[in-house]
Amino acid sequence: ASINLAWERGADAVEIDVYLSADGRIVAMHDGTTKRTAGVDRKIGDQTLQELKALDAGKWKHPRFAGERIPTLEEILKTVPDGRRMFIEVKCGPEIVEEFQRVCRRSGKSPWQTTVISFNLEVIREVKKTMPDVPAYWVLGVTPKEADPNEPKNVPLAERIPAAKAARADGLDVNWKSGIDADYLATVRQAGLELHAWTVNDA
Repeated sequence: ASINLAWERGADAVEIDVYLSADGRIVAMHDGTTKRTAGVDRKIGDQTLQELKALDAGKWKHPRFAGERIPTLEEILKTVPDGRRMFIEVKCGPEIVEEFQRVCRRSGKSPWQTTVISFNLEVIREVKKTMPDVPAYWVLGVTPKEADPNEPKNVPLAERIPAAKAARADGLDVNWKSGIDADYLATVRQAGLELHAWTVNDA
């Protein structure tokens, strides 16, 4: 519902988070469990697609969303209009990449429309190895609660850049609280990388 509303309102892109289900399907969910949005305290990766689809993931938000089901990546990609873009944050590990490649190929979407972002640098590395045309950005947080357990904390930018380039990342996707300024931007661009910021809610 939120994705379709974004397209209706003319959004250039939307961002989703994805996990791999127990039976190897890619589903969209922000949290690692279905407790907050579906009332069942189980990990996404421990449930099959059929089990996940049986849950009501909408009524927690508002009665008018009752019956909303957890969508697969296939279902979401079908909504993406021509010229619009999906940023797909991989919340699990590189084991998702084989299925991601299959889904993207069958979707008919361009690589640009299926951009990958992840805190997990191994995910970025595997995406660029198997799908070099898909843009992939390494997400960097500033506090442990905002970062993947695999993501090292407080690493200087000078060390981030070589790691990103070694993984063939197209750029960095950095928390806006990380002290981004003109020098930071120049350093990243001089390294041949793009810089994106999240989440900017105030101009």
